[in-house]
Amino acid sequence: MTADKSSSNPALVPVDGKYIFQLSPTTRVRFNADGWVEEIGKGGDEDPIGTRLQGKPKSKRDDVYARRFYDLFSRCVILDIFPKISSDMSGTGGIILFKDLEQGSPMYERVNLIIEIANENFGMTLTPLK
Repeated sequence: MTADKSSSNPALVPVDGKYIFQLSPTTRVRFNADGWVEEIGKGGDEDPIGTRLQGKPKSKRDDVYARRFYDLFSRCVILDIFPKISSDMSGTGGIILFKDLEQGSPMYERVNLIIEIANENFGMTLTPLK
């Protein structure tokens, strides 16, 4: 990676070890093996695994969390929605193909940034979204 690249976009520089990158003040991603990328939150001891989805206060639906995984080779976002209590079986999941993301949307821009990080730091030759 060149000094110009890392200074122009701080997200291209790892913040924790070699595989964790800060995409925004509240979002970090960890690059795993074989093209898998996982959102891990803002970091720190108080950071829960997943983003809390605000439901109706003090109801059963107020403890629902979501996580995103990015499969860079299959070119899709994998969603995992789950309750805080592991015995609650109300979780679900889904897949969004990169080609179905709206151009210019925050998720589209996030995926392009993840692809840029993969290409710059890990020598992957992935095509950015068009």
